Amino acid sequence: MVRAGSARSTSVTEWRDPGVPSSFEDTKSGPPRVCLSTYGKIVAENLERMNTLYAHIRIDRSVIMPNHVHLLIMISGAACGGTPRSASPTTDLTRFIAAFKKYTDRACGMKLWQRSFHDHVIRNDEDYRLHWQYIDENPKKWIMGKDAYYG
Repeated sequence: MVRAGSARSTSVTEWRDPGVPSSFEDTKSGPPRVCLSTYGKIVAENLERMNTLYAHIRIDRSVIMPNHVHLLIMISGAACGGTPRSASPTTDLTRFIAAFKKYTDRACGMKLWQRSFHDHVIRNDEDYRLHWQYIDENPKKWIMGKDAYYG
């Protein structure tokens, strides 16, 4: 059951430079293997850290792409600042993403992320499933050159 506050977020690296956080190895027979760079490992560590810093927010699914990161986020309980029909991200989501970027930039010793982020408020269980699938399939789309942020 999807509750108010579920969202998919996409943050893009400052220069959209492919390969800064990760690259992929095409395995031919299965999903691509993610190869995290030093910066990509810092991004992964900070994603894990974010799940421990906010009791009411959790990252359900994520993928670190060569020049962006996708997150499927759940904001639960009374802290949820939006409604299932909200057209804009909740205040909690904005703060969460800003903190993630700040911690990651600081650990990398450089500005890694663009200031803004793209979001989509999840409307129902089917919408949630479609965004989960999008995140899962995004590495393969990258290898095929069909990712919106490719190159």
